[in-house]
Amino acid sequence: MVYKNRLNDDVWLGWPAESVLCRDISGDRFYDPDWGWLWNVTYVYGFKPEIKADDDTVIQAGWDAYVLNAGLRELRDGKLRPIILGNTPVSSPLPLTEDGEYDPDGSPNYLRFKVKLTVDFDDFNMPSNLFSASTP
Repeated sequence: MVYKNRLNDDVWLGWPAESVLCRDISGDRFYDPDWGWLWNVTYVYGFKPEIKADDDTVIQAGWDAYVLNAGLRELRDGKLRPIILGNTPVSSPLPLTEDGEYDPDGSPNYLRFKVKLTVDFDDFNMPSNLFSASTP
């Protein structure tokens, strides 16, 4: 199973799903006279939960990418057409609605892209009190 560069797929050690990134896993093998050969394993995690305002506006996107839905063309009646203002095609992207149409009175719309894969972090078998969302 690949864990490096993956997000937690469910709540893990108090952190919401998709908020913890496993940045790296490395190990050093050493010999212990009582136990034999052992591995000292180091895990490096990044924490970036999604944070929203009271009105559901995203303040911090977590690990997802939010991109302004804008363009030089719009989708009207199932066809891609240039956006025309004053009988001239626009030369810079204009905000589009969720349906891909230009709306001069509309507010900006953002598209959300999941850019990281997820995996079950419970496989790490970490103690439940190791750290949590309240750990500074």
